[in-house]
Amino acid sequence: MEKAELLKVFNQHLDNYASFRSFIDKAVAQQGKFSQATIDRVVEKNEARSQEEGELIRPLVPELEEVALELRVEIDTITERTRSASVEMEELELRKIIGELTDEDFDQESARFKDDLAAADQRISVLNADLSVFTDALDRWETLAVAAGHPTGRSDETPEEPEAAQAPSSEPDLSQAFDDAEQSVDAGPGVDESDDIRISTAGMREDLSGVFSSPEPVGQIPAGDEDEEISIEVPDASSSDMGDGEIEIGFDGGGEGDIDLINDDSEEQLDFTGGGEDAAQDDLGFDDGPKEPAPAAPAAGGQRRALLIYQEGTAEESMHPLTNEEFTIGRGRDNDFQIKNDSKVSRYHCKIFRRGDNFYIEDNKSSNGSLVNGELITERRLFGGEEVIIGETFFRFRIME
Repeated sequence: MEKAELLKVFNQHLDNYASFRSFIDKAVAQQGKFSQATIDRVVEKNEARSQEEGELIRPLVPELEEVALELRVEIDTITERTRSASVEMEELELRKIIGELTDEDFDQESARFKDDLAAADQRISVLNADLSVFTDALDRWETLAVAAGHPTGRSDETPEEPEAAQAPSSEPDLSQAFDDAEQSVDAGPGVDESDDIRISTAGMREDLSGVFSSPEPVGQIPAGDEDEEISIEVPDASSSDMGDGEIEIGFDGGGEGDIDLINDDSEEQLDFTGGGEDAAQDDLGFDDGPKEPAPAAPAAGGQRRALLIYQEGTAEESMHPLTNEEFTIGRGRDNDFQIKNDSKVSRYHCKIFRRGDNFYIEDNKSSNGSLVNGELITERRLFGGEEVIIGETFFRFRIME
């Protein structure tokens, strides 16, 4: 579209838009003279019409801005050229004053500069007039649109900021991170009030060791045979021989594993017999039932292990142990974790890697970036418990001690 035609079409739509906005203002001013329902209907109709015109105006705005930019560039180019010509004219005048040039030589050499300067001034005047027409039209549209609360389509328009989410703390809470990584409940020793027998309850800990390919847990205390009987004989508390009495704890299993506790005035003796070399040295023979498996042995070298949990809390949740030094994520099939159905994920989007005993995430210059706790990152240390968003896919990173 030619510049003149473009400006004509733009101004026609702009005039219509201005008229509809004016009708709205005038209708609102008639409050008290007409029913509110009638005023509202008139305002609603003209609001719809003005918005229709706005939809026709906005696509033309970038074209007008481009024309205005071209005019400014041409004006700057001519201005720079005239500045050079002015410098050369000044040089000729100096040479004439010091006698290097005669009046005739000066007139001859300066003639072409004078013509160029006159033509440039005339062209700049025309260009400034055209630029003023286009910028005035754009400014008029911007004023009306902003007053109506409509987008202008201007290139320098500040986009409406989305509702701010709660900013993540810049200082990571290490204790909270590790609480998230390992949910543990440590129960203190309980007391059975009826029998006055103290029962030791081991701390309960979420067991994720099955996710990792680690050796069988070591240091387990084998549970007793289900058919094995346990007998406890305790002398009557009223007996006068309580001080010299004997507490016999016997296992009906071939006589092995008996523990005799003998209390007299001269010495206290604990006699451990049987059980073999593999028997737990702190087991006094009480079998509380099947033992909970002991925690898995730490990874080789004592390094911490980490998990990446995909879509945590959904039906698609899955756990992916970070057993190698580097774990890559992306749309490409040769990543350690491939995200297939997310168009905002790059082919090689990011990686999580180990540095010493710590874990880090690094974005691989992806198109849409990688977010940790809602913040775009280039590289960030992970402490455990962070939410990682890649494209539109959610992960939870956890560290296991």
